[in-house]
Amino acid sequence: MKKMLWFSPVLLLWSCNHGSTDALNFKVEYKPDCVYKQTMTEKTHMQVKYDATPEILEALKNKGVQNPTENDDEETVLINLKTGKLGPQNIYPFTMEYVKTTGKDSKEEIPDNTLFYGKDTLGRIPVIDSISTPAKNTLNVLSKRILLQNVQDLFQKSFEPEKRLKVGEQFVREYPVDEDFGFTKLHMVLTTTYKLVSIANNLATFEIKQVYNLSSTIKDHTFKGEGEGSGKMVYDIADNYYKDYNVNMSLSMSKDIGGIYADIHTQSNISILTELVQN
Repeated sequence: MKKMLWFSPVLLLWSCNHGSTDALNFKVEYKPDCVYKQTMTEKTHMQVKYDATPEILEALKNKGVQNPTENDDEETVLINLKTGKLGPQNIYPFTMEYVKTTGKDSKEEIPDNTLFYGKDTLGRIPVIDSISTPAKNTLNVLSKRILLQNVQDLFQKSFEPEKRLKVGEQFVREYPVDEDFGFTKLHMVLTTTYKLVSIANNLATFEIKQVYNLSSTIKDHTFKGEGEGSGKMVYDIADNYYKDYNVNMSLSMSKDIGGIYADIHTQSNISILTELVQN
């Protein structure tokens, strides 16, 4: 689930305009001449329980594999999204910097101080055209090209036409998520429902409900999974940006690999706090 964290700023780039005390207009847009400072934290507890013949279980034990195996992990990512001054044809510069990733057993999906460059246009989505990484990074030219395309694809998936939403109404979004298990990648569909529950004190609060679905068979290896999540999202209406996003997720997955049945349970919390600084 760690991939969910680094592309969260893209999936959450909604902004909203104040229409009344009981309705909002939604659109995908960053403001020009601003800095969006984001702190994203993911905490995860995973338990894996194995079931197999006594001989196989004994072999796993001899290899140092505990049954069940439990692991706790926490990762924090600091990201700065900067927009430049508004220019001709409503175009302005756009950069996204992955400042720092910290945490137990953390593995950098994106190296620290990586910068994505592009431009944005009012009413549209950012177009990312180049990437800069620290000299010490291990990303080759092909890896940079793939990473650049992945980020642009995520921006593209985030776009939806402007819509008006009243208190009590909701909208649904679906995202494909690929989980990498080393020898294969599995496809998961994340369905998220956002319900506008209140507008007060210049803040709009949304209730979040999530459903995860996974089912795949790959040559003698069967994978099944399902899960759910819940939380809330808070928008600052005056500045048109979300300031708080928090979701608790529970995912259960089973896999059968060559006579070893693994039952995997994951509990996660994702928290994203955003501070907007006007240039």
